[in-house]
Amino acid sequence: MATTHNTTEKTKEAAVMPEKEKMVTVILPIDRNEVDDGVSVWVNHKRYVIKRGVPVKVPESVALILKAQEEMLQISYAYEAEAASKAEPN
Repeated sequence: MATTHNTTEKTKEAAVMPEKEKMVTVILPIDRNEVDDGVSVWVNHKRYVIKRGVPVKVPESVALILKAQEEMLQISYAYEAEAASKAEPN
């Protein structure tokens, strides 16, 4: 006699119990220009506050957001520097 499995039940369980996300360690540089209340990152309605200057374990999705934020900051700094140099008279 063949055994059948109810895949609907397994699908419901998978939706309720998400897989554990890989954890990674990040260290955010200390920013002397700001009061250090930490850096807030929101992922799937969860808030993570990461303290600067200390190693912190965070889900990989949080680390990816922090990396993208840093890349965007570098692009904006380069743009501002270029715009400022064009605005200065020779």
